Amino acid sequence: MANYRLRIRKLESRFPDATGLVPHSKEWFEHWYRKIDQVIAGEKNVDLSGMTLAVVDSFIGAGTREARS
Repeated sequence: MANYRLRIRKLESRFPDATGLVPHSKEWFEHWYRKIDQVIAGEKNVDLSGMTLAVVDSFIGAGTREARS
């Protein structure tokens, strides 16, 4: 299963998604973190379509690491 994940990530890293950014790149995560910040700030009509579980997992992981510090 890990082999499939690695292959998929390699393929994804070559092509931009609907945001125009390469999935799992630093810029891609920063884009989604800005979107999450907008939601937390209470902004209306923030488009979260296309957000993946990788973003959610990374966001939760970052919060968990912060809580431990």
